[in-house]
Amino acid sequence: MDKIDLEIIDELVKDGRASHREIARAIGVSEGTIRRRLKNMLDDDLIQVRAVTGPLGRKGGHHCIVEIFADPNMIDSVLENVSRMEEVSYAVSAAGRCSIIIWVDTKDFDAFGQFLTQQLRPTPGIVRTESHIVLSVAKDREGRFG
Repeated sequence: MDKIDLEIIDELVKDGRASHREIARAIGVSEGTIRRRLKNMLDDDLIQVRAVTGPLGRKGGHHCIVEIFADPNMIDSVLENVSRMEEVSYAVSAAGRCSIIIWVDTKDFDAFGQFLTQQLRPTPGIVRTESHIVLSVAKDREGRFG
C-alpha cells in the first residue's frame, strides 16, 4: 500500500458510497487509477466492503461495550455462543483483565437490561460481566454509530 491507496481508503471511510469519479477528484488521480487500485486492494484482501447497519438495523438506540470474564477452560465456547446473539455486533477474545469484549446494540436501556440478564449472563462459562454504556463517540472509522 502506498500513499494513494491510503488516500483512497480515507475517502471511502468518509463516504463508503463515493463513486470512483468522486474519489479520483478528491485525491487528484484518474478514475481508472481508482478503479484499478480498488480492484487490486479487494483482490489482495487488503480491504473489504461491508454494509454496517445502525443498532439492529434501526436509527438511534443504545450502544454498550461488555467485558466478559469467562472460565478459562470455556473461553472459545463462550465466544462462539455470544457471537451468535443478534444484539452483538462485534465479539473478540482479549488479553488483559477480561477474556472477551463484545459490542452490543439495543433499541433502549430496557432492551439492554433484558439482553444482559436473560441472554448473556446465563451463558455457560460466563463468570461475570462488566458493562460500559457508550455516551458519545469521538472517532468512528467504520461508521457504525452514524
